[in-house]
Amino acid sequence: MDRTFTERASGKDAHRPKLVALLNFVRDGGIVILLMAGTRAYATNGIVGQAPEESATVRPVFHSKDTLMTPKARTDPYSTGPYSMEKLTERDRPLLLEQVKNPDTIRILESLPIDESSPKEPRMHARDIRRYAGSILAACVTLTLLAGCGSSQTNKNGTFFGPLHSIGNGTVKTYVTLDNSSKPTEVGIRMSATSLDGLPKENGMLILALPPQASTTTFNHVMLNWNPHGHPPVVLFGKPHFDVHFYMVDAAAVAKINPSNPDYAAQAAHLPDAKYVPAGYVPPPGPAVKSAVPDMGLHWTDSTDGIVPGKYDFTQILLNGTWNGRYTFIEPMITRKWMLTKRDVRENLKQPQAYQRTGYFPTTYSVRYDDQTKEYSISLGGMMMRHAS
Repeated sequence: MDRTFTERASGKDAHRPKLVALLNFVRDGGIVILLMAGTRAYATNGIVGQAPEESATVRPVFHSKDTLMTPKARTDPYSTGPYSMEKLTERDRPLLLEQVKNPDTIRILESLPIDESSPKEPRMHARDIRRYAGSILAACVTLTLLAGCGSSQTNKNGTFFGPLHSIGNGTVKTYVTLDNSSKPTEVGIRMSATSLDGLPKENGMLILALPPQASTTTFNHVMLNWNPHGHPPVVLFGKPHFDVHFYMVDAAAVAKINPSNPDYAAQAAHLPDAKYVPAGYVPPPGPAVKSAVPDMGLHWTDSTDGIVPGKYDFTQILLNGTWNGRYTFIEPMITRKWMLTKRDVRENLKQPQAYQRTGYFPTTYSVRYDDQTKEYSISLGGMMMRHAS
């Protein structure tokens, strides 16, 4: 925890020195824990109302002593609030505890009984999430504002994590590992073993922010898709599986990949110069506009993978993606059934001859299961600095 701000004043007036100091101190993407006995109006109007709209830094979860509610919940497809603060669901307690370091808050959360009547399956909506909720806690004590956690980490080496999200009966988070020289060596996502259970029967998508320590890599964010019925071409990729898009462009650019855009067909057909695409990868046959996927782009496959309908047995594969003349993503696709085998895989990534941007690019791809942490890691590693040319 970086800093604690404490005020014992009426909740009806949000214009107070400690509150102003907190709003000036907190950084975009940081976590604020609200320990308060005041009303919901104070948390909403006094904290969120004064935070810059574009940063959306402060998002309380516990608004008051009697209600647990996620603010802007409709922007989070996995939100299941509101809840009674008297009880937590079996899925919520580990999700919240993992993001809290304050001992008093942890004791409060651990003391709350599990609500067995709460629904276990999270709500997922396909392609309608473009923002992700931060995590902020409030409990029943005098108002204490604690800013820090997450993006406030100052360590120069180690593994750093992005925001935690619910998926299935478990959780998922992004991460980056830095070496002793503060250089990135690996980026990826970690999914708890329980995340493979309780998955919904409809398609779902999460936009996952990378931790700020990943800023020197070529990656901007991760899009995680759950496809319970597979996706076209179904003869190849019809099994239930996850798509993990590591994007090199921001989420706003991806959201503009829309058939309603009058330039959609032209942008799909505008392929990068071959030197910028990993060796051996080819675009789908036929007109690019027919193969382009809205909100994603054009998917390229490795010509040496032997992807032949009727013969290809999909377990895990690595694709690349482009849009409007840019190399935009690297995408592992992995079936749920294969993940449940808990096998490890590590492959060298085919490299392009040149690069469109400067940053650390991966040279390896891995999937592994950690029996101690009960987590799956899907990662891109062996980072090397490349320069635009």
